[in-house]
Amino acid sequence: MKYHLSILLGIIKQALIYTLVPAFFYLLYYSGTLLLNLPDISEQQSALMIDALTLFGVIYYFKLYKKETFYKLFPGKLEGKKLLSLIPLSILSRIPLVIFVVAIVLFFGESVINTIDEGVEYQWQGFSDLSGWGYVVAILSFSILGPIHEELFFRGIVFNYLKKYYSVKGSILYATVIFTLFHFHPGLFPSSFILGLFLIWVYQKWHNLTYSILLHMLINLHPFLIDWIGTKF
Repeated sequence: MKYHLSILLGIIKQALIYTLVPAFFYLLYYSGTLLLNLPDISEQQSALMIDALTLFGVIYYFKLYKKETFYKLFPGKLEGKKLLSLIPLSILSRIPLVIFVVAIVLFFGESVINTIDEGVEYQWQGFSDLSGWGYVVAILSFSILGPIHEELFFRGIVFNYLKKYYSVKGSILYATVIFTLFHFHPGLFPSSFILGLFLIWVYQKWHNLTYSILLHMLINLHPFLIDWIGTKF
């Protein structure tokens, strides 16, 4: 029990660094704007700043403590076939999600649908009625910076940390549960869990974090692409 608890405490320590350090620097910035009476920035700009600070913090963590590990996450050149396969993979990742949601609805009842709808609304409440630069900033935050720092942390740090103590399959499940819980709202848990498994499978299969980063970006771009297509037709 102490063995597993010490591993969990190690993950919690890393998670606190991952979340609290960028939050601290953002709080400093926000306090400065209040003291200097500067104009407020939008919710999307705040999210972009936090994502940028988080990405900087994760990269700094690797450079400071795990420089050799950082380069091992991106070995060799990328393969064209694998890159092209990420497009259909990003679409296919939705299929097990639909099956999983149908299964839990059949098991737990239609109340699960309401929870999932609330989760989607929670996630996208800051993206409604966006246009112009607000739309661009939202895409940069949600579909570019977010996937990079999340893959570096959850697959690059947490998953590789767990593999030192557990089997690959056990580490995949453990790391995916942690990734799921970090999405906070229960309505987001089904999609986070299934997509998290897909992302970690790609990383473990091809042993290059770039592929899972790009796949994560594509998955997060889907809602924006669907919205854009909806405005055109």
